[in-house]
Amino acid sequence: DKFANLERLKNKIGDADERNLDVEKITERQNLLRTIEEALNHLKIDREMIEKRISDLRAAEKMHENCNHLCNELNALIKEGEKVLNDAEAFPTIY
Repeated sequence: DKFANLERLKNKIGDADERNLDVEKITERQNLLRTIEEALNHLKIDREMIEKRISDLRAAEKMHENCNHLCNELNALIKEGEKVLNDAEAFPTIY
């Protein structure tokens, strides 16, 4: 998992003792930590967008299933109505 790998790398770099580093290495370390943090935020945003998209697709699929069910019920009612309309012996109160 990229997220976990970046977290481990961030922790490893973050745990480095700056007292043993020169100014150039400290700057490089800080830049690396900033870049890793940006990458983590980017991955987090991407993950949230993907999870929302999955949720939206599941909701659309459920709505599609409900629509199909309602269409089937409506078709059955239409067929029943057509039978009643075409039945000369049907009672007028059925209309």
